[in-house]
Amino acid sequence: MWLDALTDRGRLLVPLTVEFPGMPTGIGKGMTLLVTRSGSEWQARALGAMPVAIYSLRDIRDPGRGPQLRQAMTTGGLLKVMRRRRDKHDLEASCVVHGRGSCLSA
Repeated sequence: MWLDALTDRGRLLVPLTVEFPGMPTGIGKGMTLLVTRSGSEWQARALGAMPVAIYSLRDIRDPGRGPQLRQAMTTGGLLKVMRRRRDKHDLEASCVVHGRGSCLSA
């Protein structure tokens, strides 16, 4: 996984996109997320000033997270993200986009 390849203080810019009504089929629209490794933790922040629209990788898109991600984008919740969690945990109040073994957390 790309996160595992990051060295300490290494950074990765990740496009986070979902399909929105009115967009052409196969085009995802969203924001970019800057992930920075700090030891065994991954700090994260959405770059609201860097919107993105790209062709979607439909085969790797998680349909269960699409609605969560869309809601986080449209309500401003994604801008509150502070870290990318990889530990398995139950849904918490700080979880902005939550899934099994992966979470964007405020």
